[in-house]
Amino acid sequence: MLTRLLDTVALSHVLIEQDLGEMSTLKANGMTFEVRSFKAEGLGHVSLMNGTGLFGLSKEETFIICPIEKDLPLYMYRRTKGKGADTLKIELYDTQVIESDLSKLHEVKNLYLDAPDFVPERQWFDSYKLAESVAKKGKEKHSDRFDSMTMEYIWAYMALQPADAEVQIKEKRNRVSSYVEGLLKNGGHYTHTFMKSLGVEKIQQLYRTALYGTEEWRNDMDVPEVAEDVQSVQSVQGVQYVS
Repeated sequence: MLTRLLDTVALSHVLIEQDLGEMSTLKANGMTFEVRSFKAEGLGHVSLMNGTGLFGLSKEETFIICPIEKDLPLYMYRRTKGKGADTLKIELYDTQVIESDLSKLHEVKNLYLDAPDFVPERQWFDSYKLAESVAKKGKEKHSDRFDSMTMEYIWAYMALQPADAEVQIKEKRNRVSSYVEGLLKNGGHYTHTFMKSLGVEKIQQLYRTALYGTEEWRNDMDVPEVAEDVQSVQSVQGVQYVS
């Protein structure tokens, strides 16, 4: 699915792959993650992580579109398969300067009301999460349906038009940085997974460089950064996150 998502973005934007060096392969919790990162011309930053474990029986996929040159919400696809179960999350985070029309995404959601939903645990970033987000959980028999929804959703997302074609670049970057630095401070989306194997400094590099692409301009932003010497871990609803 990651290849199909990447190919869909490449239909409308030139992708330039970034050299991630040692960050291109990560290991944590018995899983091996392959990480790739791209500059998407006219859009922003695109990244993916493909995780495998348990002799290939457990799989985790993540695909992120972090728009900077278009004022659209941040897109994240997450898929977990293992032991006959299939969990799909398609999440939109409000990094927009001006609210755009997302009604086409609602239309896609409504086409898949038959697919089994689930309610994710509450997280600090729920205030960023938009109503167009999707959370489905089923068995292998639901996988084809989940695949179909994933593709229809990415097509609808890529067809979105920002409310203002001229992006307010500094404010846009501030909003993206606020979200990313919030993840590093409060936890979420793999910070707990990589804490022991990477440590704080490399997690910050992973997020700012590989996953969201904020590193090149973060020093120009008005968003407070996470202290470099942060070492504490807090527990949030039974899951440990970097704080």
